[in-house]
Amino acid sequence: MLLARRLYGQAVGWLAGILLAATVLHVQNSHFATSDVPLTFLVLLALTLMVAITERGRFGAFAGAGVAIGFAAATKFSALPLLLPLVVAYVHWVVIPLEESSLGAVFG
Repeated sequence: MLLARRLYGQAVGWLAGILLAATVLHVQNSHFATSDVPLTFLVLLALTLMVAITERGRFGAFAGAGVAIGFAAATKFSALPLLLPLVVAYVHWVVIPLEESSLGAVFG
């Protein structure tokens, strides 16, 4: 809900929350306490923090995303590919300031 609201607006965030709450599989997994529910939370948390990396690039967002990815991978190994978007967010954070600097204007 927070990620959808941050990227697309408040109405889309509410819609995402309502659709998640009404999804039968999510309700069933919550009822039986499977590992997919905390995995979903951790993946969305990591993605939200990666968006914060690209927007602000603070160290806390990097650390939070790394911790969230670590917990997600510990919850279920299938979350390990989240390292790729973290690398992309880092490259975006490094390349954009280079393009905005005078050095980037010389080479860009």
